[in-house]
Amino acid sequence: MADEISDSSPQAPLKERGQAYRLLAVDEDPAFLELLVVATQELGYEIHTMADFNTAAEYIQAEHPDVLLLGIETAQPQLLDIVDLIKRDPALRDTALMVLSGDETEKVKIKTLWRGADEYIQKPLNLAEFAIRLSNLCELRRYRRTLAEQNEKLQTDKKRLARYFSDDLVDRILENDPAVLAGANVRASLLFFDLRNSTGIGESLEPKQFSEFLTSVFTDIMDLIYGNQGSVNKMMGDGILATFGCPVSAGDDTLNCVRCALSIRDYLDTYNEVRPDYIRDPLRAGMGISTGKVFAGNVGSVRHIEYAVLGDPVNVASRLEQLTRRVPVDILIDGETRDWMGQRAAVRRVRANRLRGKTQATRIYALDRMVNDEPRIGPAHGPNPE
Repeated sequence: MADEISDSSPQAPLKERGQAYRLLAVDEDPAFLELLVVATQELGYEIHTMADFNTAAEYIQAEHPDVLLLGIETAQPQLLDIVDLIKRDPALRDTALMVLSGDETEKVKIKTLWRGADEYIQKPLNLAEFAIRLSNLCELRRYRRTLAEQNEKLQTDKKRLARYFSDDLVDRILENDPAVLAGANVRASLLFFDLRNSTGIGESLEPKQFSEFLTSVFTDIMDLIYGNQGSVNKMMGDGILATFGCPVSAGDDTLNCVRCALSIRDYLDTYNEVRPDYIRDPLRAGMGISTGKVFAGNVGSVRHIEYAVLGDPVNVASRLEQLTRRVPVDILIDGETRDWMGQRAAVRRVRANRLRGKTQATRIYALDRMVNDEPRIGPAHGPNPE
């Protein structure tokens, strides 16, 4: 068997490149295995050898080698079983496979490649060709590993982002510009939602029952936010801060925000009609909407970081929600939101125009209903009933 590897010299030994790939060679001929050990170790690889295909299958599943070198003379069923094993097991799908065959017919080559082998080399081996193709196979393994790591990171990022953004926004963030979470000044509409008298409801319920009630209601409300292209920026006890327009714009973000608030109002009306017996009083809520330039991005330190929205519109939306506690209105919007909506929404001017903490007067409107929900690309300053 000593003549099965020619004396052509390899190029650029891989041990000089610092490779650390783990190879498993399986062949029923111990002499050929010995030659593979000499050749691969000279190239800088770590290699393990086995002569029994059944034992090799168990080893492969336990150790997950990077590259398999399977030596055969004919299309042995055990070899094809190993090929199937690699392609079937998710933990082995990025393992690279080279078949070294002494069969001169095309039958074995077609079978093994069709079943999923990555490389096929005819015996006797040319050492230079073997070295190059083995190097390429290791690069394939590295590429598959990188793809697997990137996919794992992508799935982790998706799960993390899905807590705050709708599925379509998550896809846009990850596909278009993940760096957008680093922060930027953007135009957005902010919606503060607060569920009234949750403390009173909690006093009349068992803790587990109260938790299930809040989970059910807030899950439905968050679905309405996501369904209107919004994002959940913060959960604050019995309140939510939702953003429309950041981290990426969905188009007419102010329209989406107003639609969402009206959808929440309709949801609560429906809930109150069919609410369970243990909720004695109808659910009520207050909402404030403000529009303008905000900073949206990751804020914090190496110990703690979160995606935050900062700016005057955030404070205005919060103050408007608080104002709904003093006026008989459940949804209040500011002047810029009203200007953007134009005649697409029916609104009424609210006499109170001084918000707590603000030195300048704020135009405040009660939101009644939608009149025309056609999107627009800019504010409309036309007349509106006040």
